[in-house]
Amino acid sequence: MCSRANTRHAPRRQTLILEKIGARQELKNTALVNPIIFHEDRKFFNIPLYVSQNLKDEFSIITLERMKNIRFFLTVLGLYIYQSVIFAQPSNYSGTWILNLEKSKLEHRPKGLTSSVFIIMQKGDEFRLKRYHIFGDKKKKISFKMVADGKTRKVKVLFKGKLEQEENNLLATLWRKNFSNVVNYKFGTSENEFIADEVMTSKSNSHHNIWIFDRQIPK
Repeated sequence: MCSRANTRHAPRRQTLILEKIGARQELKNTALVNPIIFHEDRKFFNIPLYVSQNLKDEFSIITLERMKNIRFFLTVLGLYIYQSVIFAQPSNYSGTWILNLEKSKLEHRPKGLTSSVFIIMQKGDEFRLKRYHIFGDKKKKISFKMVADGKTRKVKVLFKGKLEQEENNLLATLWRKNFSNVVNYKFGTSENEFIADEVMTSKSNSHHNIWIFDRQIPK
């Protein structure tokens, strides 16, 4: 009895399935795919499912478009992540920098100054800075270490100072009683140009100097 009932209702179930997927066509234009196994009244039936060739083609087109969209999304996401990582990295100012007097704008130029050399050695947040002011055949050196973590430390015994790593620049501040020197370091038009924008305030001398340096490129 059960077998005869299953045989009698199978065509009707096939028709319902075909109507639901919009693929009711003549069998000569259809292709047999894997049978659907479904549950009804706690009984399982294996029903051959016939899908039209047109529907298969349409499904293939939709799948291809979705794959293209997924690939495009993954490409954009990859570029975004790459750029985020690159731009998140702080600038590295390591190098030997030679003062360009023609480009610089100095309100106060040390008397007899003919050139200046700035040597920066950067390793992570740690900086070793050497500055040579050149007066003809003579030169005057000042050197100090700083850490770009924004913490206040003693610098050269007499001063307090801090170095802050900002988005596109370094901000160095030195101070003591009646004296303040704030320098904003950054690249210029390229990474071969270095700018030290200095504002110094003291009882004897206050000025705003913009020192512009060119990178010394090894020959």
